[in-house]
Amino acid sequence: MKRNIEVVKSMRCHISRLCIDRLVIISIFIFLLFAPGCIDYSVDPDAIIEKGCGELNTGKNVLVAYATRHSATAGVAENIADVLCGLNHKVDLRYVENVSSIEEYDAVIVGSAIYEFNWLPVAKNFIERFKVPLASMPVAYFFGCAALREDTEENQEAVLVFINPVLTKYPEIVPVDIGRFGGAVDFSRLDNFETTVLRFIGVTENEDWRDWLKIRAWAEKVSNLIN
Repeated sequence: MKRNIEVVKSMRCHISRLCIDRLVIISIFIFLLFAPGCIDYSVDPDAIIEKGCGELNTGKNVLVAYATRHSATAGVAENIADVLCGLNHKVDLRYVENVSSIEEYDAVIVGSAIYEFNWLPVAKNFIERFKVPLASMPVAYFFGCAALREDTEENQEAVLVFINPVLTKYPEIVPVDIGRFGGAVDFSRLDNFETTVLRFIGVTENEDWRDWLKIRAWAEKVSNLIN
């Protein structure tokens, strides 16, 4: 009897947590709907990392292009670029708005931070600008988000909704893989809107959920897929 009571309590707790999660998501959507002017997509100037590496390598010529706001996604992109260079590829790491052409590349990896449950506008604009050549070359996508602060199989599947608008709008671009990683939070870099949203979902301290071993493993996987 006691065991049954504990099972029921556990089920109630699980159901309550699901309901709370749904209420949080609904509340954020409502906030975004009625306060679109609160969202600032601009990038911190010191968040941009750009470099080239592997000039003497004989592998593929790869562009790693990314969109970030506060540097977390830039850090992921840099790590991916470093891994690819170590695997004999020639790599350019660029902020998406600073890319004027992709004609010289054999493959392109595009990543973005997640804002308003979607890729940043500059990342989506990059895809729009280069949709024709991207459709005929190996492409990989990646993104980082606080939703993966618990990196479970269930959450990995759930966050695909963040990139579905890109996949749906550009079906001719078929990514060889989609990397999904945890993000990072530094409250000293955030504006009031970001701080409010994060605290609303229970993030109250600086955190870094980027799993560098997983990121490196994904870069190695992509290297094999584009060869």
